[in-house]
Amino acid sequence: MPEQTIGRVVGETSSTYFKFAVKDGREPAVFEYVKIDIKDKVDGKEVRKPVLAQVTDISRQNPAMEGETPIEAVETMTQQGIDNTRTVASAQVIGYMGTTGVTKPRYAAKPGTKVEKAPDEFLGKFVSSSSGLKIGDMLTRESVTAELDMEGLNRHLAILAATGAGKSHTTGVIIEEMLEEGASMIAVDPHGDYAKMGDPQSSYRHTDKIRVFKARNPGDDDYQIKIKTSKLGWRKLSTLTRKIFRNFWKKLFLKEA
Repeated sequence: MPEQTIGRVVGETSSTYFKFAVKDGREPAVFEYVKIDIKDKVDGKEVRKPVLAQVTDISRQNPAMEGETPIEAVETMTQQGIDNTRTVASAQVIGYMGTTGVTKPRYAAKPGTKVEKAPDEFLGKFVSSSSGLKIGDMLTRESVTAELDMEGLNRHLAILAATGAGKSHTTGVIIEEMLEEGASMIAVDPHGDYAKMGDPQSSYRHTDKIRVFKARNPGDDDYQIKIKTSKLGWRKLSTLTRKIFRNFWKKLFLKEA
């Protein structure tokens, strides 16, 4: 296995953040994942835990080429191949895998501790699950699959991002993966983002498992939603009409105000 060490921790550290001096030729990219051992207490015992962190920034400095160094001196050193560049990376601590999931260490990394590029198998423990929904691959590590734990969908899920960032696409992928697992769901789709998922001519999977319901339009072949009021009974009709008129009067009063 090739050497994974890419640097050593330097400077002031905290339980959430550290910097490390990078070895020549081993510079990581921003957003790359690294592994570092940090001590923590588990069941009252002090142990060292393999912690995952993410590179957030890279900086370079050459002591011989400070801001006030004359351009002539810089050109001379460059022509002679003199290079004392020092590369320092900043990293944000994510945590280690505890018995209840990802756990933040309560201690800071010790200066001098070696920093390694996180192996695929180690990174996979944080972003993959044996029963997860595959939603894609890691942006900085395409060899690692990103999966969503189905247990986390039992309560609430929010997909937040800027306009055009891919919220609808991500939701579509999740729906397809859930159908793959045999799940049943209802998607309220006011913007028509997912209606094409039921089109046999589309590139979507499981089109045979999707039914699209919508208001009736002439010539539509899709399933229609109809409410037979004669079967509702007076109590349900009373409740329904009361809510309709209540909303009507609210809108009327707000409009007049």
